[in-house]
Amino acid sequence: MNNDNKQEANPNASLHYIYPSRAQQKTVNFDDVVRILWARKKIIFITALIVAMVGFLFALTRSATYSFSTTVQIGTVSSGGKNELIESTDTALNKILSAYIPFVLAHFYEKQPEDGGRYKLNVSVPKKSDILIVDANGSIDQEKIYKELIDNVVKKLISDHSRIINLKIKNFQVTIAHAENVFASSKDNATLIAANIARLEKTAELLRSQIAEKKRILADAVKNRDHVNSNSATGAMSVLLIDSEIQRYQQLIDTLERNLLIDLNQQRNELEKSASDNLRDQRDLQNNIDQFKNELANMSNTKAIVPVMRSSDPVGISKKMILLITVVLAGLAGVFAALVAEFLHNIILNQKDVSVK
Repeated sequence: MNNDNKQEANPNASLHYIYPSRAQQKTVNFDDVVRILWARKKIIFITALIVAMVGFLFALTRSATYSFSTTVQIGTVSSGGKNELIESTDTALNKILSAYIPFVLAHFYEKQPEDGGRYKLNVSVPKKSDILIVDANGSIDQEKIYKELIDNVVKKLISDHSRIINLKIKNFQVTIAHAENVFASSKDNATLIAANIARLEKTAELLRSQIAEKKRILADAVKNRDHVNSNSATGAMSVLLIDSEIQRYQQLIDTLERNLLIDLNQQRNELEKSASDNLRDQRDLQNNIDQFKNELANMSNTKAIVPVMRSSDPVGISKKMILLITVVLAGLAGVFAALVAEFLHNIILNQKDVSVK
């Protein structure tokens, strides 16, 4: 049997054991994590203590933050008998954000350059409302400056809207003045119509008096004619003269009665119709004037509903919440530091094993 390929065992040869790598040895489980954290408890304590001290120091030195705010109501103008906003809340919002706030802050920083960028102003529109809320958050020692800044922003908006509403008011005042002049002229016409109607009554009385007088004369003429002897030449001539006089007076009476009963009544009807039309025009004019005045009275400029006020309680995260978050973060930071330290320790050991092999 050929044993050339076989090597005889050397009893004096040293034995070599193959150990699994440390990475293979490490099967991480909960017990291992607890062991690691216990072994690194000093690191956990120191890290947690540092984080806690920083958090506690921040909570103790941090000034309470308050909200400073005011509510702005957009003014209204009348258009076509309806009240409308001077401008939409979205337009006013964009003006404040893009123009008024930057302008007010820039003007303030020119006087206080050391405070550059320290102050922030906000503006918002509550949902389904026609108001604006201008606000800012700051410490109690910033209250005076924030109130001044917010007031200046509101004043810029009011000044812009004042220009618009003053023009509207001027137009309404001109319209009302014109309507009142027309109304006064209409009242003068009514007085003139009433005077003409009164004169017609006097004219009617005069005509009735003239008719009565002419009828009396006519009756006398008829009576005289009956007493004249028409058989003589002189009597016949007298009858002719009396008949002519009777005819003339009869025609005059007819003319006077036509003036009284027809012409005068027609003039009276026309004047009464004019008086009725004039009265209706006056009512319409008065209604228009009242409507214009009501619309003018209902106009209102943009205004701050309340002065800039400080919130009664601090806003934002309270000191208690900061301390609670600090405790949680301190614990997490300590655990993280312990795990990082263990990880680095294992890397160093692995590098040593590789060097030995």
